[in-house]
Amino acid sequence: PVTGEVERGFESDISRLTIGYSLIQNERFEFGPAIGLHATSFDIFVAGEARVGPTDIADTVRRRDFLAPLPTVGLYGTWQPTPRITAKARIDYMSLGIDDYDGGVTNVQAGVSYALTRNFDVGVQYRFVDYDLVIEKDSWTGDLDYTFQGPVVFLRASF
Repeated sequence: PVTGEVERGFESDISRLTIGYSLIQNERFEFGPAIGLHATSFDIFVAGEARVGPTDIADTVRRRDFLAPLPTVGLYGTWQPTPRITAKARIDYMSLGIDDYDGGVTNVQAGVSYALTRNFDVGVQYRFVDYDLVIEKDSWTGDLDYTFQGPVVFLRASF
């Protein structure tokens, strides 16, 4: 008998740093532009194994990991209709091509939180992140279209 197996995997880690300037700021509302860095490390692999009878004839793993740092520009806003309820939203975007890399990122998030105490909030948020990344190098060419979106429930501590 001839058999074969293929396994694949994908992992990503996101780091974000944003600095904003509040054009409007009062006790209940804040709004302004922001610049930042949206850096994502990707680890992608495909593994395959082939057997003829009890004998392995091929066992191959192809793995690529890379860091995709993209500067971003965006807008953010915060509205506090009551002392305990806060609504926040932001959008960050950038499309950029440098040397062998061409890509873009869109990050949109909106949520509402409730202050349990002065230092603890609980809330819900919806987040949408979309990447489009093309790498064209001598050693590797790849095209990554990656989108994730969905709700988030959180507990935040601030001191």
